[in-house]
Amino acid sequence: MPDVVWIWLAAFIIFLILEVLTPSMLFIGFSISALVCGIFAYFYPESYYWQIGMFVVVSAILLPMTRKMAKKLPKNLHSQ
Repeated sequence: MPDVVWIWLAAFIIFLILEVLTPSMLFIGFSISALVCGIFAYFYPESYYWQIGMFVVVSAILLPMTRKMAKKLPKNLHSQ
């Protein structure tokens, strides 16, 4: 497996840990984007610019969607 795949998977895990530690649903889009880029990097390991571009685009799409979902969650959900 190419090294760049491990970098994206490490980013996925780091963003997922940050999401668990913060109740804002901010990092879930970044973690999903890193996972998507890790899967893409597995098949195309030399296309670094495409991977970064894909991370930016997927994050830009998921960030507003997850913010809408976070606003619909009850306020006391994370405090229990």
